[in-house]
Amino acid sequence: MKVKLFCLPFAGGSAVIYFQWKKYLNANIELIPLELPGRGAKSSQALKHSMQEIVSELYNHIQDKLGRDESYAIFGHSMGSLISFELYHELINNGFKEPVHLFVSAGRAPDRAREKKIHNLPDEEFKQEVLKYSASSSIVFENKEMFDFFVPILRADFEILETYTFQNRERKIECNLTALYGSDDHTVAINEMEQWKSHSSGCWNIHCVQGDHFFAKDQPEQVALLINEAIAGSKCLVAPKA
Repeated sequence: MKVKLFCLPFAGGSAVIYFQWKKYLNANIELIPLELPGRGAKSSQALKHSMQEIVSELYNHIQDKLGRDESYAIFGHSMGSLISFELYHELINNGFKEPVHLFVSAGRAPDRAREKKIHNLPDEEFKQEVLKYSASSSIVFENKEMFDFFVPILRADFEILETYTFQNRERKIECNLTALYGSDDHTVAINEMEQWKSHSSGCWNIHCVQGDHFFAKDQPEQVALLINEAIAGSKCLVAPKA
């Protein structure tokens, strides 16, 4: 069975991070990274500032790439996990069939509100909040050119997260759902990842991956192998206790 794997990046990130997965994914999985406006190949496009805008943009793009009878899966990391949740419902509501798998990675469940708003903080305070996710993010702030390019993207993405309003749906996620979290991620706790289970009526798994918040970028082989196993149909695991 051929499966199209649509991948959504983290806040401030580009879809290019997923291309390194290609050499590790099974041959039957077609990798399709989804670029968000304002970065990468879409850097000339205007940034989006709301979840509704992002989901609409992505849906219009996917419907041109996905046949109604084709098998597909969705992977979202950090902000991408929340987008993947909304995109899942958008696709189902518009008549696409159930994906074979939904992967949510390093992102809180949609009903877990963000306690602190940072997208409109002064530059220095905003910088310190961003650095909590990973010290490697400091490269964004090291020179004016990078700062001027990336900080508006980061602010727009955090605005999407911080203005998002969860809408409880009667229909839960019916496909298999896998949650991934980083062993050294201090921004998203395991119990916050376990909350995804309440949004699923299908098979549920949770996995720990070595690394900080950006393990999907830093551990491509480990994450790709987990995806291979999940899409191949491994049986459900019991979620660990927090």
